[in-house]
Amino acid sequence: MFARVYVMLKLSTLTLFAGFLLAACTSLPVEKGKVYSTVLSNTGSTYLGQLISPYADQHPGLTGLHPLKTGTSALIARLVLIAKAEQSLDVQYYIWHDDMTGKLMLKALLDAADRGVRVRLLLDDMDTKGKDAMLAALDSHPNLELRLFNPFNSRSRRLMDFATDLGRVNHRMHNKSLTADNQATIVGGRNIGNEYFQAGEHVQFADLDTLAIGSAVDEVSQAFDLYWNHRYVLSFKHFYPEYDAGMTLEQLRVELKENYQQVKTSFYAEAIREAYDEFSERMEQLDWHWGRAATIYDDPIKIEGDDNREQTHLGAKLSKIIGHTKRELVMVSPYFVPGRRFVDYIVGMEQEGIDVKILTNSLAATDVAAVHAGYMGYRMDLLAAGAEIFEYKPGVNSVDISSKFKMGSSSGASLHAKTLTIDGRWIFIGSFNIDPRSAVWNTEIGIIAEAPGLAGALSEGFKGKLKE
Repeated sequence: MFARVYVMLKLSTLTLFAGFLLAACTSLPVEKGKVYSTVLSNTGSTYLGQLISPYADQHPGLTGLHPLKTGTSALIARLVLIAKAEQSLDVQYYIWHDDMTGKLMLKALLDAADRGVRVRLLLDDMDTKGKDAMLAALDSHPNLELRLFNPFNSRSRRLMDFATDLGRVNHRMHNKSLTADNQATIVGGRNIGNEYFQAGEHVQFADLDTLAIGSAVDEVSQAFDLYWNHRYVLSFKHFYPEYDAGMTLEQLRVELKENYQQVKTSFYAEAIREAYDEFSERMEQLDWHWGRAATIYDDPIKIEGDDNREQTHLGAKLSKIIGHTKRELVMVSPYFVPGRRFVDYIVGMEQEGIDVKILTNSLAATDVAAVHAGYMGYRMDLLAAGAEIFEYKPGVNSVDISSKFKMGSSSGASLHAKTLTIDGRWIFIGSFNIDPRSAVWNTEIGIIAEAPGLAGALSEGFKGKLKE
């Protein structure tokens, strides 16, 4: 995403200018009276609780994963969870576009709040520019509360924060999760917007989420609570205590209803309507992969330093897990800038006979050319060590630059999934890219699971595509 360019700002004129503004340095706004709240855990009697409990009881201590491989299935899963929620919705995203699917999701949340569901919506402040009126109206609903991660001091002059407070605002919350009644959650690489749900006119992101039930759901909820109540998260009403940003709740309802009516008559609606009904009616019959799992995530305190401790940094946790690889490591990362130490580590794995395969965006597919330039500096060393690198290309085919095998892709597509499979047995699905932003600057979340069926299927599917 465009936010990855921010790491380059440290070398820009903007940063040099900031050096002359020490006297003007700012910090996180101070909020008084923020209400502490936690997950609603007594939800076994809800529709989702009664639906899921029999299956979870058959797999005590385990997590069930169902991969959401297409954009339409990912949107449908979110809409179904929101529609079925009876007590709570905890929703955390980096980007939430003001487009067709973004408004569709907002309407679903508002409808849930109207039913009496407690909705907690946590957004990173980077993507909220120009949306304050809509968000203030949404936040005015008594059952819906909106909070912002690491917000800018000014709602209209953000460039000044970059100039005077870059060390803070360069850190963003890249987490993505949606949890309904503490019974089911969706975690993965997708933000909220048309391009993530196969509804974009130009760019379509090839991405992956997982719908999860069982033990990992509580851990996602704990992570959400940690962020929701953290000092780096401020209530939206701190900035608009009277919700007077220019739009009323009723005006928002009219806008969201108009969008909904347009969606109902669109080709996109025809494409998802039947799938929505089917998913809603047979959710318990989905292809669940059960296994040991853990939710791993950055502590939001990560934004105070870059010491990369395992206790606070997802990257350090993931590195430890990768260290257990015996045969094969398959990494999918749209933004792949591994750094010298990780390249040396991969070289060592190849020398020990471990097969390493990497899929990332080609220059033609990436939406951040500067990141691709960073990756190019490490590509030849990885190839020389024996790693196989595949580059995702839109319109034609993605090319394996080490053997010229091909991987099919659609026109206008860009890779956005972030996954790891280890020995065809362990799988990680989350928001973490193998690049400096995810490792050092952004906060991230993901689920690591011992699910041989799912890990093996994705690994074999990856290899099968390469030979098409």
